Amino acid sequence: MTHLPPLPDAASAPYPPHPAPITEEQKEASREAAEKPVAEAASLQAAETRRKRAAIAVMGLGSTVIIGATLLGARLYSRFARTAPAAQRPRKRSGADDKRQRGGPDRVRVAADEPYEVRYFARKHGISAAAAREIITQAGPDRKAANALALARK
Repeated sequence: MTHLPPLPDAASAPYPPHPAPITEEQKEASREAAEKPVAEAASLQAAETRRKRAAIAVMGLGSTVIIGATLLGARLYSRFARTAPAAQRPRKRSGADDKRQRGGPDRVRVAADEPYEVRYFARKHGISAAAAREIITQAGPDRKAANALALARK
C-alpha cells in the first residue's frame, strides 16, 4: 500500500518538508561560533595549568628549603654540641663503675654501689654485707685500703 491519503490543510506540519540548503557563509559562521568557546576554554585551561605548576614548584622549593635547613641545623647543632665547655660535658665515670674498663685499673678499685662487689668483699673477709659496704664507703674506691680496714676490724 503505497498510496497515502491526502491530508487536510489544517493537519499539515509546521515545518517545511525539506530545509533550505546551508550556504557557505552559514557554514563558516557556525564553524567560527563553535571554535570561539573552544579557544577561550583552551586558553583558560592553559592558564590554570600554569598556575598549578607554579604552585607545585613553589611548594617543592619551599619543602626543599625546610628540609635543607633542618638537616643543616641538626648538623651544626651536633657539631657545636660536641665542643661544649668542659663544665657542661658529662663527667667520665670512674673505673670501678665503668663496665667497659677492665683489667688492672678496675682491679685496684672497689665500688660500694655494686651489689656483687660488696658480696664478694664480704665473703672474702667473712663479714656481713652491711659491714662490707661501710668499710668500702670509709676507705673509698681503693681496694688495698679497704682490705687493710677489713683486716684491722677482724
